[in-house]
Amino acid sequence: MKEEKDRLSGEDTREGMTAIISIKHGDPQFEGQTKTKLGNSEVRQVVDKLFSEHFERFYMKIHKSHVQWLKKVLWRHVHVLLRKKRVK
Repeated sequence: MKEEKDRLSGEDTREGMTAIISIKHGDPQFEGQTKTKLGNSEVRQVVDKLFSEHFERFYMKIHKSHVQWLKKVLWRHVHVLLRKKRVK
């Protein structure tokens, strides 16, 4: 991949992944008009840390599924690059 914009991004690898996290907080602050995203920075730091630790363990357990998922991500990326090339 020659150009920086053609590299895989975090968005590419997160496609299709969803997580629901339930927490209790004494003073929740929500973002946006629909109030669907928790905005407390101290909560985000804790959730990010815990999620990273647990996701890494989970990720190692599901190696076979991971390989299939990675193939799907890479295949999609190849299709995007080929589409871009055809347009030029």
